[in-house]
Amino acid sequence: MRMGTGMDAMRVRGFILRLWVWWLCLGWIFLSSCVVDRTKWEGGGGEDRKLGQREERGGVSHPAGGLDEGNIVAILDGERVSLEEYKNYLYGVIGKKFLEAFLTEKLVFRRAEELGIRVGEEELKGWVDRQLAEQIGRYGSRDRFLQELKKKGLTLEKYLEEVERNAPLMVRIEKMVRRERISEGNLRREYEKRFGRKAVLEQIFFSFYEAERKEADRLARKRAELVLEKIRKRELTFGEAVKFYSESPTSSKGGSLGYQPLGNLPEPTRKFIEKLGVGEVSDVHRTPVGYHIFLLKDRRGRYVHLLHIAITSNPKYRLDVSLRRRVRRRVKEEAFRVYRRIKMGELTFEEALAKSGQREGKRLEFRRHQSIYGEDFETRVFALKVGEVSAPILTDVGYHILRLEALKPPLRPFDEGCRRDLVDILQKEEVTVSQMKRWTERLRRRARITIK
Repeated sequence: MRMGTGMDAMRVRGFILRLWVWWLCLGWIFLSSCVVDRTKWEGGGGEDRKLGQREERGGVSHPAGGLDEGNIVAILDGERVSLEEYKNYLYGVIGKKFLEAFLTEKLVFRRAEELGIRVGEEELKGWVDRQLAEQIGRYGSRDRFLQELKKKGLTLEKYLEEVERNAPLMVRIEKMVRRERISEGNLRREYEKRFGRKAVLEQIFFSFYEAERKEADRLARKRAELVLEKIRKRELTFGEAVKFYSESPTSSKGGSLGYQPLGNLPEPTRKFIEKLGVGEVSDVHRTPVGYHIFLLKDRRGRYVHLLHIAITSNPKYRLDVSLRRRVRRRVKEEAFRVYRRIKMGELTFEEALAKSGQREGKRLEFRRHQSIYGEDFETRVFALKVGEVSAPILTDVGYHILRLEALKPPLRPFDEGCRRDLVDILQKEEVTVSQMKRWTERLRRRARITIK
């Protein structure tokens, strides 16, 4: 089983059980900070009796003689700390997040019990050996792996101890993932993915990102032109414009890019700067990151000293949520407008594709469960007839108008021979961390959990 690294395996524990380790560590630190004096506890003493009961965070501290021996976890300067107080303190510090991890672990063990899954010592040892071997293989040698552990403040013994602690849970999850792989439903899914029918499509793609990029670019240019106009009308000095409008980190230095060789600048920018005279403010200049206004401060041979005002055209920074929604609404309206024209015969699919502008035609081929666009997209694709044009289909990246060009037949029938081959393939495939995590998340979603 390949987990990327042995430490990757423990990342699942981070989802489920890492907090358990943290709780134990926290408890160890807490107890280590206490002064435990069993002779005082056993013999009592006048000082203990003088303390009396006192309210503490998360519980009550008790004088000597007030609790049974089994309920005492420590004695702090003569004052007994109860197990109940300690539990309340830990719950208050760690909170519900740990409780969820603890409950998830219980779910895993309970599910394994229901399925009759047992884990033997040899399996646990095999798990630990695989994690160690993968780590050594990853770093190229045992020595290099030990060096990496040392950087993380770990020893080999501590690392193995952690892996051994994880092993009972991890091996159970691995075995349940493997069993789920060969269920009838999953075999059918794998058949469709590997051998089933293949859809061949042409699409007109209406991209959210492309529309957002164009809108952000338009707004950035408009802002840059406004700034330049203010400078030329002498409403602002160049330095004031840098201070109020530039979105570059250099704005704190007056927009200075320092002295640099002209040859180091990108060719379009170099040619643009070469036309400037010393003291001249440039027109708006576009680069891949946005728009710039330059002031040539000085020129010394091949070196130039530039000040600049930068306005980003990155949609992430240029568009707020409401603008992004507006842009996506326009994309939707355009997609449905084109679809209606195709259905009414005003445009052929090919004409619409040719006129698509920012949209790009792209041939798609995939079987079920192979598309990056998800199950709903695939369901609608495989419901099409050959030659049929779909209504716009929404995905995370935009709208798609599709035409089914062909539906290729399965590579082989889904018979007993195919089932046996699939079982053999699936049992040999490695189980990854992401598969184990997804399985655990599904288990949690199916459970009825009430945290009070």
